[in-house]
Amino acid sequence: MLRPIRYGRFGLAEDPTGQIVTWMVGERTYLADVIGVYRRESPAAFMLQTRHFNGELGPEVVASAVRLVLP
Repeated sequence: MLRPIRYGRFGLAEDPTGQIVTWMVGERTYLADVIGVYRRESPAAFMLQTRHFNGELGPEVVASAVRLVLP
């Protein structure tokens, strides 16, 4: 089951650290673990730091672009 990260009035309503997320770039789908979250100032956005399953660091992704992978 996939669902977006919940946002509240003042930002993220939940902490996605440790969750598995998926996102698309063009026609390609990516899957990774979230290892950190920070707020980017310009342009304003919540960014997720990701890690691939082989241990390599993944790209930083905007939180609104990902979907959580739930069991």
